[in-house]
Amino acid sequence: MVPVEARTSGDFPLFIELRSPDDRLTVATARLTVRSTFLSGVGVLVSAGAGLFLCGWWARHWRSVRRDRRLVSPPAPT
Repeated sequence: MVPVEARTSGDFPLFIELRSPDDRLTVATARLTVRSTFLSGVGVLVSAGAGLFLCGWWARHWRSVRRDRRLVSPPAPT
């Protein structure tokens, strides 16, 4: 196993060549595409800020709708 570290997100080609111990014979070659989903600190902060803003927006809307319902008298039963 060979440890690999990705510092950005995206797709990256990885070329692999397996050779004999004396380096004379190539046993196998392969090309893989590695997909990294690394999250940057800025991306996490922007996402968290957007989530907090949306929660605040919904809470304010919910409070105003409840207040508006109390201001209007219910319809009289017929």
